[in-house]
Amino acid sequence: MSFTPMSAEQLSREVERVPIFPLPGLVFMPASLLPLHVFEPRYRELVQDALAGNGLLVVPRLREGWEQDYQGAPPVYGTAGVGQIVRHQALPDGRHNVILIGLGRVDILAELPPTRRYREVRARLRPDLRPPAGQLERLLVELQAMAASLMSPQPELAGALARVAEGRNDPVRYVDTVAHLVLTQAAERQAYLELDAVADRAALVQTALATRMAGSASVEA
Repeated sequence: MSFTPMSAEQLSREVERVPIFPLPGLVFMPASLLPLHVFEPRYRELVQDALAGNGLLVVPRLREGWEQDYQGAPPVYGTAGVGQIVRHQALPDGRHNVILIGLGRVDILAELPPTRRYREVRARLRPDLRPPAGQLERLLVELQAMAASLMSPQPELAGALARVAEGRNDPVRYVDTVAHLVLTQAAERQAYLELDAVADRAALVQTALATRMAGSASVEA
């Protein structure tokens, strides 16, 4: 299928009614790719409907205790990533393999009365609050410098960060992508999603990078 990027205005309108694909222990980050293997009947229906429409779905993290009501409507975290299907493979037995691209962050305002087997919500797009251009540029330079410090002890991570830096034409996307690579725990990824100020998000990533650097230094010592 073809992927046509949405403007913020269009995305804001489209998430006023949007299906959700809740997952345990996973936080869907902006600017990341999320592969999904879809096998449950309700989510097969969701994918088919999404492909026939705008391809959007929200992927919220299930709250603790979800096992008690997984087949129903277990509670989810109120802030989640929203994405669009950019790759799709229909399997002969009705399952699907899809890849989502993260387009942004939403607040789930209300769950809508069920009309399909899957759940739908009314959501609101969260804004990216940018600092002044000079401050944002300094934040990016600091992030790149910290990433470069990981080149020797963690070459795989550092290589991925270097590739991200090559296409740093969108500062917010750059910070989001670095966050996806560096933040590994669900709780810290969830905390990242809930920050609107890009400077605060960058600070959280810097802290995670500093922790990685300290860990690498202690191993070498």
